[in-house]
Amino acid sequence: MTWVGDTWWELQLARGWWVENHPECVTITKSDDGALQLSVAVKSNGDITDAEIRDFYQPSIPAGAPFDTVSLGAFSGFCTHFVEDRVHWRKFWLLRGNLLVLVTYNGTADSWRAEGEDVLVMLTSLRISRDG
Repeated sequence: MTWVGDTWWELQLARGWWVENHPECVTITKSDDGALQLSVAVKSNGDITDAEIRDFYQPSIPAGAPFDTVSLGAFSGFCTHFVEDRVHWRKFWLLRGNLLVLVTYNGTADSWRAEGEDVLVMLTSLRISRDG
């Protein structure tokens, strides 16, 4: 497996997926119907808390969407999923100390059914970058 990421984090790329590095995020795709995007935020003083994530991000998700706890790889945090304008969204806020990895998958319902397992396997391999 190939490891991809940025200065702060890395994960194992699933077979058949491609990576594009942008200044604001890393985009990982397998098809034209869905995209996995990861970006990072670093808190300069102290660790990021669950309460900070809840206070800042929970109000931005649609009413009725879940806001569940999750543990993936070396990170824990929250996740949600919802449909907005016929686009299916999966969002993850993954914490480790002062590091927040923001993860978004968006696409069609069919793309999530076809690609969702790979996305979760990749996120399960998420760790602090060995170069960071």
